Amino acid sequence: MFKTVCPHNHIMETKRTALGILFALLIVAGVGFTTMIIISPSSGNKSSSTSTDAPIPIQMRVISQSTVWQPGGNYDVIVSAETLPGQEITAATTHLIYDPKMLQVTTIKSGNLWTNTEILTNSVDNEAGEVLYTIVPQAKAQFTDKNTVAVITMSPINSELIFTDIKLGDKSALASPGKDQLTPSFAKPLTITLTK
Repeated sequence: MFKTVCPHNHIMETKRTALGILFALLIVAGVGFTTMIIISPSSGNKSSSTSTDAPIPIQMRVISQSTVWQPGGNYDVIVSAETLPGQEITAATTHLIYDPKMLQVTTIKSGNLWTNTEILTNSVDNEAGEVLYTIVPQAKAQFTDKNTVAVITMSPINSELIFTDIKLGDKSALASPGKDQLTPSFAKPLTITLTK
């Protein structure tokens, strides 16, 4: 009626169960370790395509040493392109917008982006309040790593105490090696205080 259990068989059965569990744990641990190796990125093998495909962060801005102007005076407005180290610019278009009832452009000269510059477009419309100025490097000119695109001299024509803005328009653009055109971000407008 009673089944006799051999102690030897019982010990063997327990050993088999323990070995089976141990074997299963080793398999799970091995798969997890292998998966971790495959999924974990290698710090020494970073893909260069990500950096070349990312948009180049360039910002164009207009600045002036003085923001309080008097009628009859001449004041320089500097258009700059701020790039990261190692970024080159191969062409630049400045589209400047201003209030022609308050300001007039008197002269424009190229900045110091390259050692020699060729002017492709030099259009000043003091009736509409717009400047369109495009420059490229001359043959064999070197990029200087400096950031002045153009220096635009302006003169106030209104004697009222008033504020007026000078800003970059949407035709402003830059070009870089390997890219047809870059769309820069624009800093906030330059606000000038006109005094009597």
